[in-house]
Amino acid sequence: MLAYTRFGRYTYAIGSNAEGARRVGIAVDRHLVLVYALAGLLAGLGSVMWLAYFGTTSIAGHSTDNLKVITAVVLGGASLFGGRGSVLGTVIGVFIPAVLTTGLIIIGVQQYWQDVAIGVVLVLAVYLDQFRRRSRDRG
Repeated sequence: MLAYTRFGRYTYAIGSNAEGARRVGIAVDRHLVLVYALAGLLAGLGSVMWLAYFGTTSIAGHSTDNLKVITAVVLGGASLFGGRGSVLGTVIGVFIPAVLTTGLIIIGVQQYWQDVAIGVVLVLAVYLDQFRRRSRDRG
C-alpha cells in the first residue's frame, strides 16, 4: 500500500517534507487525519483481537508496548524523521526485540531489566539512524 498507491506516496512525501508536499498540492492536514484515523482503527482492531485471544487484559499490562513498537520500526530501517522505511524492514525489525525479550526470559532476567535492554537497543538504533542520516546528507 505504501509503495504502490497514491495514499502511500503522499504519506512518504509528507513524512519526508510536509511543507514540500503542501507546495506540490497535497492536502497535508486532510491526509494526516486519514493516516491517524487508520492508525487508530488498526490499533482498536488489534486490541479487540488481543482481548478475544486472551479473554482479559489490563492497561498496566501494556505500558511498554509503544517502546517495543518504536524499537522495531527503527530497527527495521524507518527513519524517525520520516520519508524512509518499508513494511518488510518493519517485519524484520519486529523480530529483533521479540527474540531479545524471549532470550532474556529464558535466561531468567527480571522484567525491569528486559525493558532496560529494549531501551538500550532503541537508543542504539536511533543513534545509528542519526549517523546514517548525517553521512547521507554529507555525501
